[in-house]
Amino acid sequence: MSARVQGWPFAVARTATSGYRLLLVPPPLQDPAQRALVQRSVAPGDDTAGRPARRTVGELTLVYRTHHLPGVDEHGRPLVMVYGFACPGRVAEVADEDLRRSLVMAQESYRRSRATIASAFPLASAVEPVARPRRPLVGLVVPVVVLLVVAAVVGAWAVLRPGSSEAWRAHLTGDYAERDVTVTIRGGNSASVDDGRGCDYGVAEVVTGDGTTTVRVTSTDVGGCLPAGRLELVRDAQGARIQWYGSGERSVMSGTATRA
Repeated sequence: MSARVQGWPFAVARTATSGYRLLLVPPPLQDPAQRALVQRSVAPGDDTAGRPARRTVGELTLVYRTHHLPGVDEHGRPLVMVYGFACPGRVAEVADEDLRRSLVMAQESYRRSRATIASAFPLASAVEPVARPRRPLVGLVVPVVVLLVVAAVVGAWAVLRPGSSEAWRAHLTGDYAERDVTVTIRGGNSASVDDGRGCDYGVAEVVTGDGTTTVRVTSTDVGGCLPAGRLELVRDAQGARIQWYGSGERSVMSGTATRA
């Protein structure tokens, strides 16, 4: 029998002054890497023939629709929002009232034009828990531990060995004029940032771990340069992404990254 569970509304939208980003955030997806994954996973137009679209992110199912907004942004692009709800388990049957309620909360968040943590509400949709197969642990614990240790050592050596370097390029959009930014990581503990506009970005600190490199960036923030703050290069199974955070740890620019 389907279980009645709690869900969270979510919304990804482009506003008149900022790029396409997660505005209404379910608490399980607060981590920057999870936010980036949601932004890559859902897109306007995924829903077809009047049926809501569905995507799986981690242990959550996202059910969503496209909502077109009046006007265009500063680059002349139409304003559009993807809204819906997230919940653990498999959604067997979607209740329209859950989507209507999510739209109301998404519109409230859109009017604020800043990221908001979503509050849970009881879903009318039929949701089934995902059964997890139980595996015997005897004989697996030691091999798994050994593999994890070896992988950690190899990964750390690959990223942090002296002389090693990696360069990533991303087309960033958001609160500032869109641009191509290249981040070069050297030896895991030094970096440089270039946006091709002659901006003088300094690097105060570089921390690498768990697939994420965090770069503390200094900037004069003049002539269209991006502000001082924190840059995150996140690598996962789906690819890589660069997220730029300004004052107050607010995300101001983001984009999918590729090897330069």
